[in-house]
Amino acid sequence: MSHVAIVELCIDDLSDLKRACCELGLEFMEDKKTFKWYGKVIGNYKQSNSVCINGIWSKNRDTKDYGRCEHAIGIKGSDVSYELGVVKSSDGIGYKLVYDNWRGGKGLEDVIGINAIKLSREYSAQRVTSVAQRNGYRIVSREIDNSGNIRVRCSR
Repeated sequence: MSHVAIVELCIDDLSDLKRACCELGLEFMEDKKTFKWYGKVIGNYKQSNSVCINGIWSKNRDTKDYGRCEHAIGIKGSDVSYELGVVKSSDGIGYKLVYDNWRGGKGLEDVIGINAIKLSREYSAQRVTSVAQRNGYRIVSREIDNSGNIRVRCSR
């Protein structure tokens, strides 16, 4: 399917995802119903993170539905790179991110990280921050360690 992969992250708040995108220089394209990918089903990608294996796209589904999403995410100002699709989870709870990771998504992985690890970390930090603030905490600091992990320190 070219190499369309699912990101191992459950998105349950689009506002936090939008903030994470902004932090990384990505553009959240609300209600854009398709995302940029290779655009042609090849069927040779059988890794554990494949959208077919994970039930996002099915070989039984009409291929005209491939590349469809609820929202899309791209690199601001890029006409070359592939995009992420924000798709409804198959269980109906929240969203999943999918993207064509062939050759780094034509530059997309430079920004989101391999398997979207940078975007996943930033979304998680934004999620922790908003939940903490909603529960009466204030954010004391935010640090990124040498491994790229983000630590958010909170206080009452």
